[in-house]
Amino acid sequence: MKEHAEFKDGKMYLEYDHGQIIFSDQRTLKIVNDQSMEEFYDLVQFWLVQQA
Repeated sequence: MKEHAEFKDGKMYLEYDHGQIIFSDQRTLKIVNDQSMEEFYDLVQFWLVQQA
């Protein structure tokens, strides 16, 4: 099972690693525990829609 994924677009960095979602912009770093890969992809999709 894949336990790691990341997304970078120059403004936002999102990473999923073994149940943690790590996200940061140029000012903030946040780690959220006990998340699923699906929740990670939902967050990436939300970010992309907000930027469109």
